Amino acid sequence: MELEKAAKRPEKTQESLRKAAGKALLVFLALMAALTLANRTLNELAVAQVNTVNPQRGALEKRVDASGQLNAADVLPIYAEAGVHVEQVHVRTGQAVAAGDPLFTLEAAGLEEFLLEKKRALEDAEQKLEDANQAFAYAKADMEPNVLDRYVIAQGRVDRAQTAYDEAVEQGALQGILDDTLTELNSAIRARDRMTGVREYFEKEKALKKAEQDYRDAFEDFEKAERIAKSATIYASFDAQVMSVDIQPGDMATTATAAMTLARLDGELELVVAVSEDDAENLEMGDIARITIGSREYQYPILSLAPSSQDTGKTEISFRLPANAGRSGMSANVEIRKRTQNYDLLVPLSALRKDNYSYYVYVIVQREGALGAETTVARMDVSLLEQDSTRAAVQGGISPRDQIVARGDRELHDGDRVRVKED
Repeated sequence: MELEKAAKRPEKTQESLRKAAGKALLVFLALMAALTLANRTLNELAVAQVNTVNPQRGALEKRVDASGQLNAADVLPIYAEAGVHVEQVHVRTGQAVAAGDPLFTLEAAGLEEFLLEKKRALEDAEQKLEDANQAFAYAKADMEPNVLDRYVIAQGRVDRAQTAYDEAVEQGALQGILDDTLTELNSAIRARDRMTGVREYFEKEKALKKAEQDYRDAFEDFEKAERIAKSATIYASFDAQVMSVDIQPGDMATTATAAMTLARLDGELELVVAVSEDDAENLEMGDIARITIGSREYQYPILSLAPSSQDTGKTEISFRLPANAGRSGMSANVEIRKRTQNYDLLVPLSALRKDNYSYYVYVIVQREGALGAETTVARMDVSLLEQDSTRAAVQGGISPRDQIVARGDRELHDGDRVRVKED
């Protein structure tokens, strides 16, 4: 019995050693795995992670944004029809009026004086017309018999002589011919002017015609004054919005300066916005813009482009909109998108870098290192051709096959190792 127990002890010892060795191996393997994972983590932390893209061929999209205020395209001035004081103004700036609504009223006393003034002017014109008629009749009676017929003949000779002289001058005739034609012209003029009473006849006839016209004008002014005096109030002749009121009660209204300005409610609207000269370089008349007014959107072409008279370095862009697009004074936002020419190399703006020397990008390069294959970046200088809000057109240094670093989790330098993230 004792011998059997002694024989079993070495077997248990060996089994215990094997178990201990197995546990030690498991601990070692676990430690190696942990160290490997830690090393890999440290390597990942030490190497920049980047996203890459390939340069693309295509066009950039330029976007221009601006805002402005709607205004009436056609603003019409309203004048007082008599130069008298204003008694009452019935409207205010911004108000909508209908055809027939009162705008302002002139003082009745001033209108009475205005009417009396026009009446005196008419009477004076009537007297002058009567005097001119009498003077013309006397001039006509003082002329010799048949003098007008003879004057017409004499005037015909003057006209022919004048034509002959003008043609001789134009053709460069000899001096002798020029002298003869000039002598003939002067002789015809003297013969015409010797006719008694003809000059005075024509002068009186001319004065009579002027007096007749002055009387007609005075008569029209008097009739107009009568109409104005009957109704001292000026009314709107169409549906409109009052754009400005330039008179107040007590002011002297004049026929030369507008008392107020109106814009037709059914008239077109104008929108003018200012953009930078750089933005304006990409635009031209006829380009379509998206115009937002409140919650509504419209599309209209650019009507004109012109340097701003108020903002140096700005260009004003104008649009013409229909009346139902809004009201004068409303705000409007303008958005214009326009494609450029096609470029061979387009890269994201996030990939484009710049220092004191040039623009550049980082290109992914595979190379052999001490521990095997490594992924690194190499700086490639490029020239910037044009850019929009998201991409840039470049040339030089790269090709469409290159992988370009678009973004990274840290600052990069030429030759740095990187790890490309899979999208």
